[in-house]
Amino acid sequence: MNRLVKIFLSIILILGMVVTPLYEANAFYADEAQENPMRAVWLRPKEITKEQVEAHVQKLADTGINTIFLETVFNGFTIFPVEYDATYQNPDYRGFDVLQAYIDACHSRGMQLHAWVESFFIGIQTVRGGGPVYKAHKDWLLTDREGNNWEDTMYGKMYFLNPARPECREWIVGLYEILVKNYDIDGIQLDYVRYPEKTKEKDYGFDDYTVNEFMKEKDFDPRTVKPNSFEANVFAYYKQCQVTAYVEACSTRLRAIKPDLIISLSVYPFFSDGVKNFMQSAELWMDKGYGDLLVPMAYYENQVKTLTNDAIKVANNSAKNTVIGISTQNGFTVESVNKQAKQVLETGAGIAFFEFETFYSGGYADNLEGAVLNNTQFNIDVDVYKTDVEREEPNSSTETPWGDADNPLFALDIGTTDIILYSVLGIAVIAIVAEGIILVVGSKKKKRDSE
Repeated sequence: MNRLVKIFLSIILILGMVVTPLYEANAFYADEAQENPMRAVWLRPKEITKEQVEAHVQKLADTGINTIFLETVFNGFTIFPVEYDATYQNPDYRGFDVLQAYIDACHSRGMQLHAWVESFFIGIQTVRGGGPVYKAHKDWLLTDREGNNWEDTMYGKMYFLNPARPECREWIVGLYEILVKNYDIDGIQLDYVRYPEKTKEKDYGFDDYTVNEFMKEKDFDPRTVKPNSFEANVFAYYKQCQVTAYVEACSTRLRAIKPDLIISLSVYPFFSDGVKNFMQSAELWMDKGYGDLLVPMAYYENQVKTLTNDAIKVANNSAKNTVIGISTQNGFTVESVNKQAKQVLETGAGIAFFEFETFYSGGYADNLEGAVLNNTQFNIDVDVYKTDVEREEPNSSTETPWGDADNPLFALDIGTTDIILYSVLGIAVIAIVAEGIILVVGSKKKKRDSE
């Protein structure tokens, strides 16, 4: 058995020599010249007068917030007056154009206003019976394997448009084109750029339309394959491409209307899991230059430092193109939020707090220490946040050329380092098993010879 121990220790040493340099080569080292000055807050507007808006924006400016992510399209409604298929302004605003009021209030104070929109999520059962889009286009809804057209959540049944339907993607992008044409927003933040979460119990995208479209390209039914099989990963890649087609169309068509529009992507902070479980290819989108700002929702108290460094790497090693979301809604202490914020700012990334009401009611706004909000810059040029990635020939179509879907590594989001690591581990296991067999056979031979 001493030989087995020696082999095992040798393999561990080899792994350390091979893998450690690979991870160090991919490590992020902060570039102080690329600091992101954004200090933002997510805000769902409830005001119905200009005076209410002015008061809230002044309060934020006094606190040191220079950017508002204003929820502009949610639960199937808009916050601005519009006549568009299946949607209209939420009646709670009583005809008041709260979006224009926020734009005016922000710009008069040197602040930026980014429209925060909810992409494929279009309603929840507990709010006005699912909302107008749900009621008008039930045939557009995403379904699970059992045919249910909702995701069960702590908030109730949530409804999503099917990313695989071109008419759904076209409907969403068309609404945002109206928004960008009619309002002088500084940016647009794409949220819910994903499928509902895939779990062992639930998976989505198995409606007849999606399956039939997929089978025009591949000769198997994804409803009949085993989870995590090669075929299942090919189908996952197909779904990832549907979401990517939407992101690319938003990027191309909205920038055609307003070239200096800042496009930010609100994403799950664990990027490999985002690809596999939400069909959210954040790294690809940043590599292609579809987004200017990567905004991971890093609502994990003890992991913010690691998640920030991971996000900067995904954003092409650019802190200026990274804004980290920190939660004020999860009950963290003021001291904890202070620590999280400082960890983010040490890297040069920007910061955003979720969300406005708990930012103040939880005492965070009044107790952020040091340079977190004391030295906020205002009147920032939007060019500061623009991506340096040179776009390929832009595609404005919402059609989905999904290319080589026979590569399951893409669907699994396995990197070169991981492949090498798994290969070495595999070789190690084989070597140990082989040595064990040799020892057993040798031992039996010696026993027979001695007899």
